[in-house]
Amino acid sequence: MQRRRIDLTSGDWDEGRAFPKHDTTEFPYRLFSAHLEFQEAALDYCLGIVSRAGSGQRERRMAFWGTLALMRCVSSSPAAALSALRNRIANESDRLEPQIYDEDGEDEDAVDIEPGTAFAIDPELNALMARAENLVHEADPKMAALVDTLGPLIKKGANPVVFCRYLATAEHVRNGLRKAFPKLTIEAVTGVLTPDERRDRVAEMAPADDDKQLSRILVATDCLSEGINLQQLFDTVVHYDLSWNPTRHQQREGRVDRFGQPAELVRSIMMFSPDSAIDGAVLDVILRKANKIRKTTGVTVPLPDERGPVTDALMASMMLRRGTHRQLSLDLRLDDGTRALETSWRDAEENEKKSRARFAQNAMKSQEIAPEWQKVRSLLGSPADARQFVERAMARFGVPLEVRKTILLA
Repeated sequence: MQRRRIDLTSGDWDEGRAFPKHDTTEFPYRLFSAHLEFQEAALDYCLGIVSRAGSGQRERRMAFWGTLALMRCVSSSPAAALSALRNRIANESDRLEPQIYDEDGEDEDAVDIEPGTAFAIDPELNALMARAENLVHEADPKMAALVDTLGPLIKKGANPVVFCRYLATAEHVRNGLRKAFPKLTIEAVTGVLTPDERRDRVAEMAPADDDKQLSRILVATDCLSEGINLQQLFDTVVHYDLSWNPTRHQQREGRVDRFGQPAELVRSIMMFSPDSAIDGAVLDVILRKANKIRKTTGVTVPLPDERGPVTDALMASMMLRRGTHRQLSLDLRLDDGTRALETSWRDAEENEKKSRARFAQNAMKSQEIAPEWQKVRSLLGSPADARQFVERAMARFGVPLEVRKTILLA
């Protein structure tokens, strides 16, 4: 039998107290004219690369992947865009697609280094790098939106985790937040730290017993989206960068929204710009579809296994938003990929519905099981019973009992 969270918190099982309530909101922000012009120039350059790609399937896919990789960095931050434009295909081409779609092996961490591009150096690319370098030193509308988002929450005592996609963006956000909230404890955890160093840095953010309870902010890349539980120190998740894999959003929020969270309410905030063609494409092609399935089935489904249609649909969506003529889309047959992706999403939804029906426990009645469960709980004892047992045992042996605050991170 499958026992999902929705099965425990709904109906007559009376387990709503075991998990916090979850409030999900979106925070759209507008781009400044210089940032919008930079994104449009980068997209025009990338679409030109795609249109000049060879007729071979591999050449075309490489152009698509390079375009999407660069546009991810552009939408993340000028710092990430500059790093990607300067990197000259630092990673192997067969690793580019998994990084675009936030896929990582079971035995490896999420990669947060900006991908290199395979584009040849030319005057147009040099001009993009010059634009990105200038924007790094100018006011950032996305950063300003983040401060506006966090300000009211900080006043309410919230302790946010801000998830970024790339290393350069995380460092940029940490520095910006330290200027905006100088009295708060603000740290960043990225892939430059070892797993032990990440754990230690998070643990060091726990307030001492005699400290005043001030909010803390953790900026992290997806190297922290698995492995370390954050529910005892943080209660809010901000998706500063949209993940291109729906399950990654779930993993980020699952670091905070989990059993043992002392706050009654956990918030998650998804930031995006309606001015950004890449944000709009990801929302329409991936995240909105996955969210619809989640509302229907209660489960977040991963991306379809075949990435080709996903790539085609993203490219077609960006072209449509940019106003690029339809002939390029027809020449590359991107509409075929969009239709194939829609079919894949429908199949995933139907498969999840069948799975839920197959393993559901609708035949289990809470009024029949509750008495047995109460017997077991009385035998196991409560946390108060366990504490009383330890105190009596220590007193019997004449050993003083010292109470310390412990932060569990795993």
